[in-house]
Amino acid sequence: MKILQVNKMYSPDIGGVETVCQQYSELYAKNHDVTVLCVHKNFKLFGTSTVINNVKVIRCSSLGTFFSMPVSITFLFSFIYQFLKCDIVFIHLPFPLADLSFFLTRFFKRKVYLVWHSDIVKQGFLKKILSPILNHSVRNADRILVTSPKMLEFSESLKNVFHKCVVIPLSINALSIRNTVKDDKGLFDCYDWFDEPKPIDGLFFGRLCYYKGVNVLLDMLLAAKLKGLNPRVVIAGRGEFSDLVQNFIKKNNLTNVHFINRFLTEKEKYCLINKSKCFLFPSVEVSEAFGITQLEAMCLGVPVINTNLASGVPWVSLNNLTGLTVTPNDSVQLLEAFIELLKDEQKLNSFSLNAIERVNAEFDDSVIFKKLNLLIKE
Repeated sequence: MKILQVNKMYSPDIGGVETVCQQYSELYAKNHDVTVLCVHKNFKLFGTSTVINNVKVIRCSSLGTFFSMPVSITFLFSFIYQFLKCDIVFIHLPFPLADLSFFLTRFFKRKVYLVWHSDIVKQGFLKKILSPILNHSVRNADRILVTSPKMLEFSESLKNVFHKCVVIPLSINALSIRNTVKDDKGLFDCYDWFDEPKPIDGLFFGRLCYYKGVNVLLDMLLAAKLKGLNPRVVIAGRGEFSDLVQNFIKKNNLTNVHFINRFLTEKEKYCLINKSKCFLFPSVEVSEAFGITQLEAMCLGVPVINTNLASGVPWVSLNNLTGLTVTPNDSVQLLEAFIELLKDEQKLNSFSLNAIERVNAEFDDSVIFKKLNLLIKE
C-alpha cells in the first residue's frame, strides 16, 4: 500500500507536529511504501528528495514562511502528483497550503485522513479568507484524527463532523525514555548539584514562543523570591522570548534559575526530567493543543503543573491525579500549586505513580500504534 504523509516540515526540523508526522511515517514504513511531502523551512530555489529511516522525504522549494505558513508553488504540483500515486493520504493540519492542494484534487478519490493538531488560532483573518477551502477538507475527509476529547469539545471547525472524528492521542516510547536516563554521566557537569537525586524543583523546556507562558513562569519566580523562596528552576529552549528570559533573570538576580539558551538533545531532556520534582507547563493559548512533553515528564514519574486551556492540555495530565491544573495567565495560582507540590511529599509520590500508570495505559506507542494500524484497515 502507498501512503502519503503531508506536513509543513519534517525531521530534522523540530516541532511537535513534525514529531507526530515522523512517528506515523516510520510506523507505516515497516509494512508499506511511505512518502512524506513537505516544504523547506527557509528559502530554497530547488526541492530535494532523501530517504530517512525507510521513508522517502520530498521537500519542495520554498519562498519562505509567512504567518507561520511555508509558501511554495511547486508544492501544489507535487501534491497533485503524489496524491494520484497513493492509496491513503494523511494531511497534518493546520497547513492551509495543503488544504488548497487537497481542494485542487477534489475530482480524484483517495482515502484521506486529516490529522487535526489544532484549529487555526493566531491567524484568525487568514482563517476567514480561506474558510471555503478549509471547510472542503473537513467535509471531504474520510476520517479526522484528533488528539484528545477536549479538542472535539472546543473545536469550532469540527463541530459539524463529529461522526468522522476519532480520538487517537499522541504517544511516546516509554521504555526507550526510561532506558535513556539510566546513564546521565557527563551531562551538565557544569552544575555541581546535578549528581543529587532530585536537585531541580521545577523544569520548563520548549520553544520560547507566545503561547508557552514563559512570561507567566518568570512572574511566578519573581513572586517566589519576594516571598523569600528560592526554588531551583531550569528553563531551556530558544525562540522569540529568549532575550526576555535571559534579561529578566539577570535584572531580578534570580540566582537559582538556570537558563539553557538552546534546544536540548533527547538524552539531555529526559535526564533533566528525571532530576526534577515537577514539570512546569504554563501554556496560555489553545495553540498548545496537547503538550507531548507532559507525557515525557509523566513517563518518568514527574508530576505536571499545567493550565486549564480549552484544548487537550489539561486532559493529558489530570488535575489532582497526575499533577495540578491552574488558570492560564495566573502566576499567583501557578506559584501556589508549585509550593503545594514541593511541600507535600506524599502528594508528589502519589501523583508520580499515577502519572506512570496513565502513560502506560493510555499513551505508550504500543497502545497507540495498534489503533493506527487498525485505522488503515477500515
